[in-house]
Amino acid sequence: MRSNRPSYSATPAGSAKALDQKPRPKRSKREWNQLMLMLFFMVLPVMGLLAIFFQPVRWVFMAAVVLCLVLMWVAHAFLFPGRMILSAVYGLLFVFTLVTALSTKGSSPVMQQSGFVTMATAVPTQTPAFSNMYSTMGTSVPDGYYDDETDALDGLQEVGVAGGSEDESGEDLGLSDAGVTEYVSAVKSDAEIALENFMEKWRKGIIADMVEYTAPSWQNAQQDSASQQLFWKFAQKPLIDWRQLDAPTGTDASTARTITIQADVTYGGETRTYQYDALTLFENDAWYVDPDSLSTGVLATAVPPTPDPNATPTPTPEPTPKPTIHPSTVLYYNKSGGEYYHADKECSSVNKKYFPLSSFKYSELSKDTYSKLKPCTECNAPERP
Repeated sequence: MRSNRPSYSATPAGSAKALDQKPRPKRSKREWNQLMLMLFFMVLPVMGLLAIFFQPVRWVFMAAVVLCLVLMWVAHAFLFPGRMILSAVYGLLFVFTLVTALSTKGSSPVMQQSGFVTMATAVPTQTPAFSNMYSTMGTSVPDGYYDDETDALDGLQEVGVAGGSEDESGEDLGLSDAGVTEYVSAVKSDAEIALENFMEKWRKGIIADMVEYTAPSWQNAQQDSASQQLFWKFAQKPLIDWRQLDAPTGTDASTARTITIQADVTYGGETRTYQYDALTLFENDAWYVDPDSLSTGVLATAVPPTPDPNATPTPTPEPTPKPTIHPSTVLYYNKSGGEYYHADKECSSVNKKYFPLSSFKYSELSKDTYSKLKPCTECNAPERP
């Protein structure tokens, strides 16, 4: 009997292979969470530590943070509160790293030439008494400003800000070595101005602002950022005070000038005075400081003060005469093993059960019976003869 059901002589192409093929297993959420934990708590923290010391790693670190955050949200790793916390933490780290990288990159020689140092080259020469102050401030004095005030300036004390010999409050810190004479130039050279700006930033603890006063050749020779190198050199030894000891070597036409200074720095809470030969370099039409010349210095020794020949000598006190004890003075001791002799027959240092004490005379202390006895301090017994 013939059936109406259709029959096939062959299986449709590819249908058997399609039935045997199993779907590829998807990565479980637990595996994603483990991968994200390794990235956020192992890989990224290590890269962040390296970014602190090496500037190129900062950009790699920021790119890795963005990639990990995007991967975490796309894969729905962790619970929603966990994703929010990690996003907030690493978002702040991303912003902080970006600001640090941009600020370091912005400290270029072009900025240095157009900044404070260039402005400070306009030094007035009309009034020497005020040229020091305005050369430090970096502001030129208008022509004729002091024409009508010449008489008033005669009695005015000269402002000696070279080397920062006094604190901002005007009170002398008293750290200068005795016998050291501070040098104050009538008109500061550009090399002295550059060194003064550098030292004042160090004294105020503004390490980042010291970069613009360092020589471009020194900056280009550093493997890390210049600000990072200055931090390692100067942040660990805060500057309290400093002073210039001599005029700069060379002339304004020189390309390098050395200035001898003394600086009071702090090491572990102890203040020490060092002497440095600060090197200033003329590069790119401006003067800069070589920080390496201020890395190590010679410990300055204090000069002892010269005695005053007219001073009245302090009289030497006469020794107190030793009291004379009469040989017949009666002393007391305990026969039952006592180690001391006493001036009081009822001394409070002796137990009452040993009363009455035995007596002998002061002249007998040298005898064998009393030779080992010691004077009692409680009753002020006399010393041995």
